[in-house]
Amino acid sequence: MTPQIEQIREEIVGLSNSGGDINMLESLANNTIYVLSKMQKSSETELPAGYRKRLDMVITDILSTVSKEIDWARAEEFNDEDEFLSWFAKAKQQLLNDIDRLFED
Repeated sequence: MTPQIEQIREEIVGLSNSGGDINMLESLANNTIYVLSKMQKSSETELPAGYRKRLDMVITDILSTVSKEIDWARAEEFNDEDEFLSWFAKAKQQLLNDIDRLFED
């Protein structure tokens, strides 16, 4: 995968589950979508056969994660900070799972 996607993934991994920076997580998700969309549309990018379809699926999955997990974690009023951090960690892990599909053989 591209160095940009690898860097974004590392930044997501580096986000502290105890800090719960939901805005940064959403920003990194949007950056991932931007990079993947750019790759998908570029005629200069040499992609393996069938890889554009995988890009489509990963973009769709990331958009779903943003609209479900991240937006919900942001909008919900939690009883305590631990509950929010639990949902933040869940959204973060789901985003990493989405991105990791790009690295599968």
